[in-house]
Amino acid sequence: MGAKGGSIPYQKIEYLESNPSNKIQVYRSGQVINLFTPTIEDEVVVVFSPVDTSLFCFFGSRSDNVLRFCCTTFSDGTQTAFAMTYNSWPNDRVNVVLNSIYTMAAKNGYYSINGVEYTSPFYTSSYNFTPFLMFACKDSYNDTVYSKIRCYSVVVKRSGNVIHDFIPVRIGTTGYLYDTVSGELFGNAGIGDFTLGPDVN
Repeated sequence: MGAKGGSIPYQKIEYLESNPSNKIQVYRSGQVINLFTPTIEDEVVVVFSPVDTSLFCFFGSRSDNVLRFCCTTFSDGTQTAFAMTYNSWPNDRVNVVLNSIYTMAAKNGYYSINGVEYTSPFYTSSYNFTPFLMFACKDSYNDTVYSKIRCYSVVVKRSGNVIHDFIPVRIGTTGYLYDTVSGELFGNAGIGDFTLGPDVN
């Protein structure tokens, strides 16, 4: 049973911050949370803040280098956008400003960045997405690369209905994303520990 409309059974915190390691050009190890497996009917809204640059992306799902539902950084880390695309990247982008908070929403045919709306190609075929990752994503070689970001919230709608509403919480000194819809905790599937934001009353 979820906690929607009721109290949260864990200590809510402002954000979870990832701490990846082994960076030469990209981070090759770190924290990651597998949130869900997307469908073409989904809309995802993420509130996050980049803490360091990434040469691939900050989060999301990427399959076979062509099916993309991820927040990309276009291989140089200076610009970003979050969209659902097939064998292409979104045209409209914003500059990456470290430690700034972004609200990004994406679904089939549409995406927005801090309330500014853009269009993307609309697809009618059903695709097999890989899991949607927070704090990491796949590169063009299908390797997992990790990002250093703060995650404030993630909301997932399917056909217009909220199916996940993730917020950061802690149990002691361990951070999680808690789904207020299902009542489930989603923890780190990588290595190392998250930095925890301040408690929220």
